Amino acid sequence: MTGRTSPVRARWSVSTIGTIGTALAAVATIGYLGLLAGPPLIGLTAHVTSLPVALGLVSAFCAAIGVGGRALVPVVIPARRAPS
Repeated sequence: MTGRTSPVRARWSVSTIGTIGTALAAVATIGYLGLLAGPPLIGLTAHVTSLPVALGLVSAFCAAIGVGGRALVPVVIPARRAPS
C-alpha cells in the first residue's frame, strides 16, 4: 500500500514545500526538535503532575496523531483521478 501512495505524497510535498530536498530537511528538523524537546517536556510534566500522567499524555498525543492523521489524509492529499 505504501508503494501506491508514495508518489502522491511526494508530488504533494514537492508542490507544497518546494523541492524534495527541502521537504526532507523539514521532516528531519521536526524529528530532531521532537528528539531534543520531548524528554525535557515529559520530565517537566512528570515533575508538575506525576510520571503516569506524563506518560499517559504522551500516549494520548500519539493516539490523537494517529487518528487525526488518518482523518486528514483525504483533505491534505487529493484523491487520484482515473486516467482518461
